[in-house]
Amino acid sequence: MARNKSSVFFFIWTYYERLIRQAMLKVIPHGIEVHDVVYSKDVINNKLIEDTVYKETGFRIQITN
Repeated sequence: MARNKSSVFFFIWTYYERLIRQAMLKVIPHGIEVHDVVYSKDVINNKLIEDTVYKETGFRIQITN
């Protein structure tokens, strides 16, 4: 039973990770989605990304350098 709960949790978690990455890609120029992160060679505006993710998903994230 514990394994089934873990599998369901993992599925849900990865779904929401994907929503967050998709929101990030809306404001990251030349962003590239790789597994569970978004890469960019450009200088990014952390506050803009945090605000966009919250607006698009309802999740508050914090990006620090």
